[in-house]
Amino acid sequence: MILTVNIGNTHITVGGYEQDTLIFCGRLHSDPAATVEEYAIRLVNLLQLYGASPAQIEGGILGSVVPMLSGRVLAALQLLCKARILTVGPGLKSGIKLRLDNPAQLGAELLCGAVAALAECPGPLVVISADTAISLMAVNAKQELVGGVILPGPQLSMNACILPASSSPSWTAPPRAASSSPWRTPCKSP
Repeated sequence: MILTVNIGNTHITVGGYEQDTLIFCGRLHSDPAATVEEYAIRLVNLLQLYGASPAQIEGGILGSVVPMLSGRVLAALQLLCKARILTVGPGLKSGIKLRLDNPAQLGAELLCGAVAALAECPGPLVVISADTAISLMAVNAKQELVGGVILPGPQLSMNACILPASSSPSWTAPPRAASSSPWRTPCKSP
């Protein structure tokens, strides 16, 4: 089994694959206070919940947008199995060219989403990711990730809608809809 782990701000999504078939997919809460051992216990419990065990892990890949959790979750996985666990980041060949102002700032889940989308169909395309934030990433016909935008996610948007008008955040229109750097905020609070 190949284990995939995506560490996000709110959840850690874990999937197990046999060949190209998803065997299970589960989520854990992202907890900055949890120790390596606590993450190992949570991962074992998640595997057992779906009828899998650490002994079945032949390899894995970990992507993270929460650097403070990456090392702990990776160490927890290494406690559970001796399989090689790759980390999405600089040095890992993805097969997609990054035409961004600062490629090192690209979130692992956005890169993985673009690679997965290109496996399904050639560019040009827009890859949409909706989680804590909503991200739209542009891939051109040359299969290059050329930019994107990151927007407030559903929870933040809902909170903004229910605040009293006097305390609602003020937003300004973006200078352009897409950017070669998805970290240029499309809207900024004064």
